[in-house]
Amino acid sequence: MTQKDFREISSSYSDRGEDVNIAIGLRPSGIIHLGNMATLSLAGVLGQDIGPHLSKVNLTVCDLDLPDAADWSIKENGYVRYFNSLPDKTGEYNSLYDKSIARIEEFTEGLQNHLDVSYDIKKLSDVQKDLGFRVGLRRVLEREGIMQYVLRRVPKEHSLVFPLCNDCGTSSPFPAKYNEGNLKTQCTNPECSVKDYEMDVLDTDNDLAVHFFIDPLRDKTVKPYADVHVFGGDYREPHDAGPRPNNEQFDLFETREDGKVSKIEKIMSIVNIATEGNLPDILIGPTFFARDGTKMSKSKNNGLSIDHLKNHFGEDYSKRIADFMSYVSKEDLKVLDYRTIERELFNKK
Repeated sequence: MTQKDFREISSSYSDRGEDVNIAIGLRPSGIIHLGNMATLSLAGVLGQDIGPHLSKVNLTVCDLDLPDAADWSIKENGYVRYFNSLPDKTGEYNSLYDKSIARIEEFTEGLQNHLDVSYDIKKLSDVQKDLGFRVGLRRVLEREGIMQYVLRRVPKEHSLVFPLCNDCGTSSPFPAKYNEGNLKTQCTNPECSVKDYEMDVLDTDNDLAVHFFIDPLRDKTVKPYADVHVFGGDYREPHDAGPRPNNEQFDLFETREDGKVSKIEKIMSIVNIATEGNLPDILIGPTFFARDGTKMSKSKNNGLSIDHLKNHFGEDYSKRIADFMSYVSKEDLKVLDYRTIERELFNKK
């Protein structure tokens, strides 16, 4: 596994003449924004450059990831509901997941038609039931100190894995305690009669939510195995980290002088354990900045949503964004200020 630029990856795989699986993950939150669409497009543009007849984009929709506070307030409610059970506030769809997947499918269909690269969409709630996924996850849970490296405040012997209550389908917001293959937790939903419960990590009849590192964990544990994983630009951002477990040096990425590590380093360090060192190549997309110079984010509500871009460009919106990301990849741009977005995406010279 190495972190490469677009041209290196494309040349490497096109020369092989073999099928290439390109993985991406997407959280189905209430707003699909430009960063999401850019990652979806970048994966397709890479597949087209390698060769449409060789490439497939495998998109995992992370329906068991934490929802945004605007969609569900864990702090106010004291338990976690997931996307399939969250309402669409517009009333147009049965759930927030249904709303998001409808927009994702429409956008990727446009990409397929334009780039001639196929997109296969799966729900993470289905993927996490694969035994290979669970075996890899158990390897991670057995590694002492790895959870505290990822998130310093996780208590010792606890994990960032959250078993779902079989009665109500929610989970506790508190990390479950792990011991010898079993996770112990409690249902904190006041409307549910279940209290304490325990779950075997390898029991695929029960659902597990994995927060923070759930997306790429399946890259080399669930078929089809990923050759390349495309991430959004936010994965370059520095994060605080706890002590490395057993003073291990992962040596996957450069170490920062301030002691912080990038989000991608944390995640791939975990995947390195889950897959015993078998990792995909990594391509990280650009970071987008708004007109005011701050990074585009959902929390700041300063980004460009899929609805905004569709209204602006009409039915060709998938093509326009794909062509924009083709330009970004060829120029190897890591940061996109708003002036560049206006000039290259909106044609404002």
